[in-house]
Amino acid sequence: MWDNTKDEAKYELDQLKKLIEFNSNLLNQFESTVPRNSDLMALGAILHSFYMGVENIFERIAKDIEVMSRTFCNLSVPITLAGIGNGAGWAREPRKIT
Repeated sequence: MWDNTKDEAKYELDQLKKLIEFNSNLLNQFESTVPRNSDLMALGAILHSFYMGVENIFERIAKDIEVMSRTFCNLSVPITLAGIGNGAGWAREPRKIT
C-alpha cells in the first residue's frame, strides 16, 4: 500500500519539477517586468497544474490512511480528515476548523 503511494508521490513530484523547469523562463521574466493579461492567464494555468499535482499527492495519502484505519481499527464507517473529500467541489468550500 505505502509503496504504491510512495511511487505515485514520486511520479507527481517529478511532474511538478518538470512543470517548473519547463516554465522557468516565463516565471523568471516577471521578476523585472509586469505581466500582461495573457501572461497572467499562462501563470494561472501553471499555478493550477501545480496545485492539482500537490492535491493528488495528499488525496492518495488520505485514501491510504482511510484504508489503514478500516483495516487496523475495524471501523465500518469511513474516516474523513476534517471533512476533506466530501462530495463534488469540496476543495472550493471553506473549511471550518473545530
